[in-house]
Amino acid sequence: MQFGAAGFHSLYFLRGETRPHVHVTGEHGEVQFWLAPRIQLAHSVRLGDRQVRLAEALIRAHEQAILREWHEHFGS
Repeated sequence: MQFGAAGFHSLYFLRGETRPHVHVTGEHGEVQFWLAPRIQLAHSVRLGDRQVRLAEALIRAHEQAILREWHEHFGS
């Protein structure tokens, strides 16, 4: 995935939510998106609108792979 090339540092999952989601960190903040039942912004901290839109576009482009990794990671 091109997250690093887009200026993002990491993409990760956190336990605690049963609903599939992903966190993406950038230089100045973080954004979280729900993956199901559809991709939807959960929250953003200190990222501008452009970075949020870019993160969403990358998540949409790789949705199936991210969901597959989420299910493998949590065994669901």
